[in-house]
Amino acid sequence: ILNRLKERADIEFAVVTVPTTGGEDIFEYSLSLARGWGIGSKQGEKNGLLLVVAVNDRKWRVQVSRHLEGDLTDGLAGEIARQRLVPQFRQNNYSQGISDFVQAVVATLAEKRGFQLEGIDQSYAYREPVRRTRPTRAREASGVGLNQPACFGFVSFAMSITWKPAECQVSSTRFSVTVGLCDA
Repeated sequence: ILNRLKERADIEFAVVTVPTTGGEDIFEYSLSLARGWGIGSKQGEKNGLLLVVAVNDRKWRVQVSRHLEGDLTDGLAGEIARQRLVPQFRQNNYSQGISDFVQAVVATLAEKRGFQLEGIDQSYAYREPVRRTRPTRAREASGVGLNQPACFGFVSFAMSITWKPAECQVSSTRFSVTVGLCDA
């Protein structure tokens, strides 16, 4: 898959597994590997990414070249890893986690860049979760939207002044302010 990715889309994708980084920070370790191999180098446009897994350290890191960041940001690569890599790693299924991650990254890049690659299941492509909006509690309780006029009155703690709007219904009290919603 990785060789076909290089041929078809000119994207270098390297996966490195090591027992340990020898006490070196995984970020620094992966960055030195990426720079040493020329992934995302400043010389010309190099589309590349690197996945480093330190098995005994139980750490992983993805490095994305600046030329791919328009389609695969560090945040997106991290989200894909949290969805595909981490669950398998927690069950000590390292090869399955790496395989799932590679599938998801390549499928995502293929979708974003408009190419197809034999052996990639496009259902692995990352898609933003659908975010459902929920009405606020006040809106749910009253069934009133923000478009209706509102009457506002201040509550007197001394109870010396009584204010009762004739056409308004009191719906909530917050911070010493009574909000009355008008039917007008």
